[in-house]
Amino acid sequence: MFDAGWCGIEAGHRGPESVHDARLMPADRIDLAARTAAATREDTIRGLAFNAAFDVVREHADEATVLICDPAAKGKRADFSSYPVPELLQVVWAVADRLERKLGSVDEVFFQIGYRATAGVLGSMLGHTLLTFGRTPKALLSQVPTAFKATTGYGQRFVTWQGETACRIDFDHEFLPLAYLRGTIQAGLDAASGKNPSVEGEVPGFMKARFQVRWD
Repeated sequence: MFDAGWCGIEAGHRGPESVHDARLMPADRIDLAARTAAATREDTIRGLAFNAAFDVVREHADEATVLICDPAAKGKRADFSSYPVPELLQVVWAVADRLERKLGSVDEVFFQIGYRATAGVLGSMLGHTLLTFGRTPKALLSQVPTAFKATTGYGQRFVTWQGETACRIDFDHEFLPLAYLRGTIQAGLDAASGKNPSVEGEVPGFMKARFQVRWD
């Protein structure tokens, strides 16, 4: 089980007020607690995901809000160093609390962070390697398991092809919420210039996600 102390998360901590005060805490805290409780010390994620969240805050708020959303009060992580996934969950939920009014919903905040995370991966050396396998939607989506394995220390992902322009992507033992994952997939389709893309997701069980992906 996860102990908040070992990753520097201070239970009950509230940063100073900012333009986007989070007193209402619209992001589901019961969901956050369940995901956090399921984590072990081996469940880690690369700093790229943190930096994606911080960049979304910088785009829609200010640097003070970035620091409030970060339990380490740094607003930056080393892109390819590994950090405890509960620390990222704290960041993502804090960002959702502060931006959901401006962006329209908690899910939209999650989506934008996931989208930005994939953009960060594709712009890195890892992304350049993945792109050597091709820039079509099928080529990029085929690399989903590889990309997640390289950037996370948990979970499994499976791609099942249903033709040349459709597939199912399954996530097992996945800590991040459905809308975040949808953002990661959508960003990949957009990078591949997929026409009329459709990404429909469902949650078949706790810490599981399934997407039907199609394009023309």
